[in-house]
Amino acid sequence: MEGFLLDVGKTFVEKCIIGAIEKSRYLFCFKCIAKEFNDEKDKLEAERKTMRQRFEVAIDKDKDIQFNAQFWEEHAEKLIQEDTKTKQRCFFGICPDCIWQYKRGEELANKIEETKKLVEKAEKLENIELARRLPDVERYSSQYYISFKSRELKYKELLDALKDDRYYTIGLHGMGGTGKTTLAKEVGKQLKASMQFNRVIITTVSNTPNIKKIQDDIAGPLGLVWEDNNESNRPEKLWNRLTNGEKILVILDDVWGYLNFDDIGIPNSDNHKGCKVLVTTRY
Repeated sequence: MEGFLLDVGKTFVEKCIIGAIEKSRYLFCFKCIAKEFNDEKDKLEAERKTMRQRFEVAIDKDKDIQFNAQFWEEHAEKLIQEDTKTKQRCFFGICPDCIWQYKRGEELANKIEETKKLVEKAEKLENIELARRLPDVERYSSQYYISFKSRELKYKELLDALKDDRYYTIGLHGMGGTGKTTLAKEVGKQLKASMQFNRVIITTVSNTPNIKKIQDDIAGPLGLVWEDNNESNRPEKLWNRLTNGEKILVILDDVWGYLNFDDIGIPNSDNHKGCKVLVTTRY
């Protein structure tokens, strides 16, 4: 029993001594720690410049930057801007401030490890690019939208209908030039702003529907990229994206006649899973 207690006590004392030596390093080896941090910062700065070059290449290719890469750059920038002042004095500048030096030494030692990890992480960020999503209904300006009392009622009716979970497809019809498109855009923007829908997408159908263009108009804001030229796979891919649980409003503007949703890839009322369709038509 006594031998066990002696071993435990010995281990405890050894740990205390090792800890004390490590802690004393923050004070007595402060300048060495500061120099090591500056050396690691130089390595990090080189990686940051390389990352910035990769950002510029991605932007030139009309690509978005992944958030983890942007976060890495922000983190790296903070460490690079870190002040490594090595002198702080007390007693009217007569003596070095040992307390400050100890605390600062400990901080810099931790930042050395942090900097090393960032350099390692930069090497693992092989692909930082994302296909850029096209803007949705928010790109349309409200500058020339004028609200009349007669239109306010239609606006409210349309807004309420799109909020109602009982309805999947809503139609807005009227003569040409009566403001159906503008009204649909404004309602869509309001629903997006109030977070009723995560995405509101508009595409113009016209009297000669171009299925491929309609698919592209919907896929763009969703970040959906056609990885091959097989057009027969498009409806299935678009349907899968529209029914993944995200609340999406698709505005089909200026529809002149029957439009087969299956050919496009728009889900039907039986299995829409949060996707709704607003159709504007003069018929």
